Amino acid sequence: MRHVKSALIILLITVIFFAGLNIIALLWARNYYMNLDTVNRNQAAVSYGYFRPNQSRTILFPGMKPYHATVNNLGFRDVGIQISSSDLNTKQKILTVGDSLTFGLFIDDAKTYPYLLQKALIETKQNAIVLNAGIGNTTITDHLAYLQNKGLSLHPDVVIINFCSNDIAELSGRSKPLYGQLISKTSNPLSQWWQNMPLNRSFRRWYVLNKYNHWLHKIKDERITIILKNKSRNLDDILYVCKNYFAPDIIKTPTDPKVLQNWNKYFSTLEQTIDILQKNNIKLIFFITPEFLSVFNQLESGYQEKLKTFLQEHKIRYIDLSDEFKKYTGDKVSLFNDPPRDYHLSGSGNKLLVEKLLPIIESSLK
Repeated sequence: MRHVKSALIILLITVIFFAGLNIIALLWARNYYMNLDTVNRNQAAVSYGYFRPNQSRTILFPGMKPYHATVNNLGFRDVGIQISSSDLNTKQKILTVGDSLTFGLFIDDAKTYPYLLQKALIETKQNAIVLNAGIGNTTITDHLAYLQNKGLSLHPDVVIINFCSNDIAELSGRSKPLYGQLISKTSNPLSQWWQNMPLNRSFRRWYVLNKYNHWLHKIKDERITIILKNKSRNLDDILYVCKNYFAPDIIKTPTDPKVLQNWNKYFSTLEQTIDILQKNNIKLIFFITPEFLSVFNQLESGYQEKLKTFLQEHKIRYIDLSDEFKKYTGDKVSLFNDPPRDYHLSGSGNKLLVEKLLPIIESSLK
């Protein structure tokens, strides 16, 4: 009996100790997370997007400022309005499908292009809702799979797809599209509880703060390390890092057989995507994300021309944002989020994108 009592006291002290640690950790962890919760097999039935519905988190990433991301009741990133299930039946729908640029990686909700687009549609009194189905590290095979698995069931009037230069590289080694990978997994409540508990999140916050410096030490080019460490705003420095570190193979080795093979796969999958949208009477708008090097006339491969020729042959309406950004009379660097660390679009860049997209969308909704 004495042993049982001692064991219970030890257990109670342990529970109190870890509870106290979690309370202290919560003061440090607060609402900071490393990512949003994505859907799995159990949640796919109640989410139209890639994410578990009803989340609001501050997301951490090495070397980047924390940013806030909200997921609405439908599983899409927030676009500034409440969207009910009845809205899906009564309003015109614009489904934005794409990678991290569509999702809005490293920027708050209100700076993403789907959010700004929804705001512009309200201002022009369009009876339309925007659904942000973007997620990072995806490419055209993922977009097609998402449309087939979930997107088409929304019966969108317009689908917008974006292209980034790394979409070609990401076609290598893909055994299964991302949406299929997610919904093939079952929920593990214990794992999710551990991942989200304050003590673990507190440790991960510390880990993120230190990982960036560790990553910098692994870069072999000393100039790149110095530029990134000093957060240089010199244009030559920013171009150097972009060209020599972040540029994908489509820019560095455009004639490589693997690159050409991936181009063929991209075009083949895009043709399937165009076909399935046309059969469902859904209009497609395509935009080519501006490559930083291209905006400053430092791009030699000319991959945009290859893509534009394909889109023209298939009569797809598109915008080449590199052309639009070159015409911009202000600080072109400010159109990108945080060079030389990050070359995604900033809120200003997304605003310019929406200005060019809006007339095309309005004519498509008539």
